[in-house]
Amino acid sequence: MHLIKSKTYQKIRKEESDLRRIAHDILREAARVDEEEDKLYGPDKNPLLHPLPPDWKERLKKLKEGRKALEERATKKGEAKPQDTAQYNFTDPDSRILQESGNKGGYIQGYNAQAAVDAKSQVIVMAAITQTNPDSQHLLPMVEELERELGELPRKVLVDAGYFSELQIRAVEAMGVKVFCPPEPWRVAESAPCPRGRPPIKERFTQLMRRRTRSVRGRADYRWRKVSIEPTFGQIKQGRGLRQFLLRGVEKVGAEWKLWCLGHNLRKLHAAGWV
Repeated sequence: MHLIKSKTYQKIRKEESDLRRIAHDILREAARVDEEEDKLYGPDKNPLLHPLPPDWKERLKKLKEGRKALEERATKKGEAKPQDTAQYNFTDPDSRILQESGNKGGYIQGYNAQAAVDAKSQVIVMAAITQTNPDSQHLLPMVEELERELGELPRKVLVDAGYFSELQIRAVEAMGVKVFCPPEPWRVAESAPCPRGRPPIKERFTQLMRRRTRSVRGRADYRWRKVSIEPTFGQIKQGRGLRQFLLRGVEKVGAEWKLWCLGHNLRKLHAAGWV
């Protein structure tokens, strides 16, 4: 989702300082001119010659809010102050600068849409909006959200390489869920040979996940991603035209995303003759 009116911490501080200085200079000059004219024409018989722009207080208030928001974010991260390049979006303060997925690798101002899909029916069983990427930090929270939605945990989850995180995967598997997540993009893993022989005595975690996803059984399981989550996002984005959200704020955007997913599910259920 693309938004406008983003400013860096450095630019916000400069504009805030400049606006305060300009306001101070204008008021000082206006007071000087007013005092001189009072001597010539008497007091309170003429307006100030240099009034401030009518929206200057509102502009200053917004700049101050943006600066403080960035400073609060830095404090939560344990940083002394924000980086000069840290950005705040005045159109939607909840949005963040995120890296686009796919081959483009560019950056956008927006949100990170998450979804879990039943592999056989393409029905979305969990949908959520996050404010950060990469996806590697979202696997455990999404599985926990999936459990809240379904009332139970799935036996296995198939996730792409963007979710690869040893800490997150081990935490999910400690819940009793088997995770299939290649350490590299699937197009690389799919063309690689199947592992042979016994696993090493001191097998690294990346080796374990490669063995799991590249084995004959692992490939058979993991290929379900091609006919489940990948087409689902394609149908919503390309087929139905979701290219940006219309609402602002993480809660409203989350509700909008779930409405899109609900529409997708109704179409699937209708096509299957269930509704």
